[in-house]
Amino acid sequence: MNDKDKIDFAWKILINNQDMVKFADSKIKFLLVISGISTTYVLTNFNSLLLIGLPAQILIGVFLIAFLLFIVFALLTIYPRYASNTDMSVPKLIYHHHVSQRNKALEYRTDFKETEENEFLDDVLYQVYEVSKIADKKFRYYNKSGIFIGIQLVAFVVICVFKIL
Repeated sequence: MNDKDKIDFAWKILINNQDMVKFADSKIKFLLVISGISTTYVLTNFNSLLLIGLPAQILIGVFLIAFLLFIVFALLTIYPRYASNTDMSVPKLIYHHHVSQRNKALEYRTDFKETEENEFLDDVLYQVYEVSKIADKKFRYYNKSGIFIGIQLVAFVVICVFKIL
């Protein structure tokens, strides 16, 4: 496989990894909506739910703790991340932050035109690595947030059953 084909293949991998980052962000936004709906119900009916008794009060406590932990991990999922592992030897022509660090557009244009094919490949491969690390971290936080929204929703359903009874 020549360098041009390797660059094309590396770009496909990079785009796939960027899509995974977007996927994690989309999924957590959906869970935030669900959490918001259940939390709104609990907070709106807070006083009447407290009057149900000790089991409901304990469940409300569990719900609120799970809600807070869910929010922390959801925010960590969404939180933007920056390239931190990129080797100084790559041209840094792809990542927006690296591009914007140049003082003038002409400087970027010159760097781009003077870069060899194998250097482009190195830059794309470093970006694949960086975006993969970002996606991995987002999904680890997403999975943790999934545990706490699960606890939150179970507590919510039981609270609703207590309210109905």
